[in-house]
Formats: sequence, C-alpha cells, structure tokens
Amino acid sequence: MRISLLIFILFFSGCVVIGPPVDNKELKKITKDLKRKALLYQIQQDERVNSIGFRILKSFKKSCRKRLKPYLGLLLADINKDIKDVLNLSQDKGVVVYGTVEGSPAQIAGIKQKDIITAFNSKKVNSVYDYNYCLRRLKPGKSAKIAVERNNQNLLIEVNPCFIPYDIKFFTSTNSQINAFASPAGVVVNYGLLDFIKNDDELAVVLSHEIAHIIRGHLLKKSGIDLLASLAGTFIVSNVKNFSPQAVKDLSYGVSAGLSRNFEREADYFGVIYAYRAGFDVKKGIDVWERFSIRLPQSLNKSFFADHPISSERLLRIKQEIESLKDLDLSDCLYN
Repeated sequence: MRISLLIFILFFSGCVVIGPPVDNKELKKITKDLKRKALLYQIQQDERVNSIGFRILKSFKKSCRKRLKPYLGLLLADINKDIKDVLNLSQDKGVVVYGTVEGSPAQIAGIKQKDIITAFNSKKVNSVYDYNYCLRRLKPGKSAKIAVERNNQNLLIEVNPCFIPYDIKFFTSTNSQINAFASPAGVVVNYGLLDFIKNDDELAVVLSHEIAHIIRGHLLKKSGIDLLASLAGTFIVSNVKNFSPQAVKDLSYGVSAGLSRNFEREADYFGVIYAYRAGFDVKKGIDVWERFSIRLPQSLNKSFFADHPISSERLLRIKQEIESLKDLDLSDCLYN
C-alpha cells in the first residue's frame, strides 16, 4: 500500500510542463562557451585589480624600506585544460602569461598574453613556483631575461624590473558578497564588490584600505588579540564562579570586535592617503561608503559585537580626512 502511494505521488509530481527538450550536444557546447566567457571575465578582472594595486604600491616612498621587492607585472598560470581552451594554446604543460599589469615593466618590455615562459635568466621554468623563485632573487640594477614561446617562435625579452616596498598580491573571487579582505596571501576582491563599485577611484580606495591592513600589521595583531581573548576567557571560566562559558565567550568576542573597529578606522585613514598619493580621485572614491550604507542599511546599526564601525561614521571620518589631505607631508615615512 505504501509503495503504491509513493509511486502515485512520484508520478503526479513529475507531471509538469518544462518546455521543449534540450539537446545534450547543444547543452555541452553552450556550457563550454559560457565557461570560457567566465574565465575570460575573471582574467579581465584580475588585470584590472592588479593594475590598480600596482599603481598604489609603486607610489610608496622606497627610501622608507630597507628591503625592496622586485616586480615585473606578469599574471601567470600553470597550463591546465581550462586555460588552454580559453587562450587557445597548443601546449598542455608549462607556464602561460594570462595577463599583464598596466604600466608594468613586463608590459613595457613587450611580454604579451599567451606567451609561454620557458626560462628566467637561463634557469628553466616549469611552473609558476619556478618563476617566483627566480623573481625573488633579482637584485636592484639587474635585468630579467625572460625566454618565451610565441606563435612557434622562441624569443628572449629583457625586462628591467621595478622595485617596490611591499610584495602584496591581488586576487579576485567569484563570491557574490559585497566584500574585499586582506589575508596572508594578499588582497582578495569579490565579484560582488566589483559589480557594486562604479569606477576605478572607488576600487582604489577599497584596495588601499586592504593594503593598509597588511602594512599596518593588523592581521598579526588581530590574531594575537584573538588568542589573548581566548586564553583570558579560559582563565575566567576556570577560576571565577557564576560566570557562564557563553558569557565569557560573548565578552571576549566583544572586546576583540572593539579593537577590530579601531583597525578598520586606521585602515580607512591610511587607505585614503594611499589612494590619494597614487593619483586617484578619493572624493569620487568615498561614494562607495554612501552607497554601501544605502544598500546595506544594517551597516548603520551599532553593536557591541560588530567588528566594523557603522558606515555613517566611516563616511564622516573619510570626508573630514579628505579636507586635510593637502596639509599632510605624504613623503613622510609615517605614511609608507
């Protein structure tokens, strides 16, 4: 009886109108084409984010740092099936240039998308790891001789690297959340944020904010604060009566969130300076905070557990800061 009832339900549940049938061959073809377009879009966004990031980083005063980092401006990938199909490559293995950073030494020297890198200063390159190993060992005053394959031709291209104070990488993520964040690997920008912003000035302010988190040491400080808060909570639970573990957890998180809000304020402050010094219009750039407040009104609500200041406070602080930018000595190492 139960089996008959189940069959009856399944039969009538399947009686829906779904339109004309889909040809599997055509489905595979359009799926492949859309995957190709998606990867091309990601390449374009990677180039955009890295180009703006490079423009910010090269504006830093080099004399403020003892150790400078060599930079060429190549976006590289180990060849796989997807990248091979998108870039129409003939090779199954190797290291391909999938993008170049605008105004970078590599672009100026003439390295192009689809170039296959085979050697770096006579050292064979089989992977992106090999390339990065050679790049890190470049010394000021030394050029990079990059051997590439292009259209079945072998070329040797000499690139004069620039040296920047901070080796910060920039990535994009397909995440639809309106967010960007700093990590030990670099700065990550979500698609949701790239769709949300209106121009490069806004993107520069956001990237500069995340760069400030890295340069000002917020990632390490935050880890230390979270560890201390956890240890303090464990001590309280073990030694203080009538103090519930949940209350201790809430208190620890609240204290950590309060300190994080100050990290965000500092990153906002220095981020505006970094973007301004790189030549971006920060007055246009701060429009992103007003739009953020309107689109995400919950960001206007104060909370003991919020790790960011309310958006209206951030907007007001940044507007006040912009008015005083002309009076700052931006060559001072304090801002580097």
